[in-house]
Amino acid sequence: MSRRQVKRFSMSLSDLVNTFEACKETADDNQNGGDYDKVMNFIISKFTKLVTECLKQKFRDVNLKDIESIMRCLRIIGQESVPMDIISHDIVSSTLNRCFDGKDSLFEKLTRCLETIIKTRNTFLEGSNEEIGSLGYHFIDSCLLKGLQETIKNSLASNILINNTTLFQKCFFELLQFVKTYPRRKENKSLLVSCLDQFNMHIYFKLITSGYLKKVNTGPDKATNRQLEDIEVSIPNLKYELDYNSFFSLEISKAIVWSFNDMSNEKIVLDPLLSRNWTFLISNFNKLITFLEKASELEFEEDYKVPIAIISDVQRLEELIMGLCYGVFRSRIENLRLDWRIFGNVFDSFFVTLREKCCLFEKILIEINKKTLDKYLIQVNDVPKSYRWTKKPMSESHLQYLTSIVDYLKKLEDDFNTYGVEDEVKEKMIVEVKEYNREDENTSNVSGSSSDEAKMQKKLENSMATWADIQKLANELQVAQNFVGEKKFSDSKVIEIVSKLRELFLIDIIFSTDGKEYITKKTSSE
Repeated sequence: MSRRQVKRFSMSLSDLVNTFEACKETADDNQNGGDYDKVMNFIISKFTKLVTECLKQKFRDVNLKDIESIMRCLRIIGQESVPMDIISHDIVSSTLNRCFDGKDSLFEKLTRCLETIIKTRNTFLEGSNEEIGSLGYHFIDSCLLKGLQETIKNSLASNILINNTTLFQKCFFELLQFVKTYPRRKENKSLLVSCLDQFNMHIYFKLITSGYLKKVNTGPDKATNRQLEDIEVSIPNLKYELDYNSFFSLEISKAIVWSFNDMSNEKIVLDPLLSRNWTFLISNFNKLITFLEKASELEFEEDYKVPIAIISDVQRLEELIMGLCYGVFRSRIENLRLDWRIFGNVFDSFFVTLREKCCLFEKILIEINKKTLDKYLIQVNDVPKSYRWTKKPMSESHLQYLTSIVDYLKKLEDDFNTYGVEDEVKEKMIVEVKEYNREDENTSNVSGSSSDEAKMQKKLENSMATWADIQKLANELQVAQNFVGEKKFSDSKVIEIVSKLRELFLIDIIFSTDGKEYITKKTSSE
């Protein structure tokens, strides 16, 4: 049909519609209105049916003559999609379904199917003797791509998702490559996207995330000691940073990093999964925060391994996620032409929360260590005050405070190193523990205040050696044995030296009932 014929067809339809409208206005609205609709539907139906048969034959013959004009006529009556739907089902889909016959692999069948689409399209373009307009391209692409959608849904997606994620990804990326290289036009963009959507993204997403869900969901639901035993803690292998199963101590840490790593990986389809992907990541982050909150309510008693594992895991977790976040994940988001700042703000808030939780567990760990130190002090509460520096101490069990403290601090520091706690955090907590001394009337025994000096003076008046005497002995030992170091030792260094003094039988250690330790020099007669 020429443009003139199409114009005449349009005018004829318009005249026919005007005639019915005139009848409708001059007669009973209810009765003639119904007749009007019936006649219009009958005319449109008959015309569409005739045109559809015509177009089906043209498609079989690979003949695009008059396609542009016919499509204009169909657009006038709002029926342009009807023939294309029928052709895509009756001709295209049935042809493509045959590509999935035989014993070849599903991937090979898909490849053959996509090649058939491209070959058919090229045949139409090469066989046309006239310029193809936008409606002609719309007709070709709609018939082919709608048929491809149906074939993917019925012959591919439903058979691939049961238990083979790898095959699914391989096929999906083949289709994704097809979509990216297919000649893109305004009319076929939505059709190409729909081809991807025919892969059941919901099932696919469950497949790639199911392995993490159980691990992420593990954790203390209630603050009870029994729940503390349910938290599995493994010793990390700090040499293998990329082996997350060995690099972290807690199962939830491993699952969080693995899931985010996979979601950031270019092998995982992101475009149609971005919403689910993002929701999944945020859900995992929230579960981690909830886990930390619940864990902080547990009664740890003297068991510090869980807090140490949490502190070390959270530190490495932040570092790794930040690397993935501002590396691969950010570039993938920006490649979708999305504003990264929206995502970045969420990550920044998450990192701030992680640091807050880490500080909370540092305080918990310090309290656990203080309780342990108190336990050593309580062990000597029964030593009589009558024991002074002129007398020998009681049984060996009352001499274990200093050596036990040294051993405990060494073990604590070794565990910090084993679990990979950052040096800055480790040193801060070690210093706090070493400087901790059981408080008496809310005042530290090693404080430099005037109140403390008065107490120490009173102790001296009672012939009891105090920390000042210990400091003096340590300095004397330094001079005597030519030690190289500062003139005044820290409290922790004093403990170490006093322990050596006792081991060399140069001093005895006496404890009082207030839980503080005092020393006495060995006399030559002893």
